[in-house]
Amino acid sequence: MKKNIIRECIRRAYEKHNNEHPSWNKKSVHYSFIVLDNKIIEMGFNRPDQHPPDHYGYPWYAYLHSELDAWRKARHFINEKNFEIVNIRLLKTESASLANAAPCANCIAFLADRGCVKFYFSTDSGHIAKIIP
Repeated sequence: MKKNIIRECIRRAYEKHNNEHPSWNKKSVHYSFIVLDNKIIEMGFNRPDQHPPDHYGYPWYAYLHSELDAWRKARHFINEKNFEIVNIRLLKTESASLANAAPCANCIAFLADRGCVKFYFSTDSGHIAKIIP
């Protein structure tokens, strides 16, 4: 993935980040971007006030993760092709600094089965790390 795509994902997360977000009462907000052929296809975010429909293999009490939100919005466009995901977590602080947004094991397994070939995510040190399932 090109670095400018990751920078664009970070820019869009900061642009979207505000206190109207449904997660704002929590300590941070997760944003996920579906990237296909070095183009951002869709953005999703965590929704702590809604349960995932059909739970996608998650426990009934789980909240909708940002990766699943992005996938649900983009699934008809990506059609199980080799797509990538960029996860960005912004802390609820004045500077909204980057934090660890590593995907959970359920999201990795679910999305790898549907064509995700790489996961990129922000770290507590402000860098971007990568997981290849």
